Formats: sequence, C-alpha cells, structure tokens
Amino acid sequence: MHYTSAATRSFFEKRHVHLVKQAPYSPDLNQCDRWLFKLLKRGLRECEIVSAHDILKASLEILRQIPENRFVFELENLQQHGVQVISAHGDYVTM
Repeated sequence: MHYTSAATRSFFEKRHVHLVKQAPYSPDLNQCDRWLFKLLKRGLRECEIVSAHDILKASLEILRQIPENRFVFELENLQQHGVQVISAHGDYVTM
C-alpha cells in the first residue's frame, strides 16, 4: 500500500524517479537523529533562551559552527551504514 498521494507519485513517475520504501522511523538512516540533534541539544543547554527568536538564533549559530569536514565524515559513515543495511537485506544493522 502506498502512503504517497497520487499527485506525488505522478510527479516522480514523469521524472523516472524510483520510490524506495523506507520504514516510517529509521533513526539509523536519518542524519538529524544520528548526530545533529545531539550536538544541537548540547549546544542549546549552554544558551540563555527567553524567546523563540533566541532559540532560532542560537540554533543557527551552533549549526554554522560545525566544520564542513564533519558533514563529509557523517555522510561517509551513512553511506557505509547503507551498504551494510543493503547487505543485510534491509534488516536492522547497529551503527
């Protein structure tokens, strides 16, 4: 059963994009759940937050301080993990 709207499926079909089924919650395949949220939460603990604007400002500052090579490293780890998941025929693989 597809949970994607007919319009969305049509959009991708016209562009020859193959939709891949993914578990609804796959923290091992999601960069935010893998490392970004933990880093962001750690940084926000040290901030004085009074308003929603403060949260946005502090969050952007924390995220902008992440070196580009950290993103490259994490994407390479994700790629390796994806290969392991494929080799395990979609079964869960520990990180």
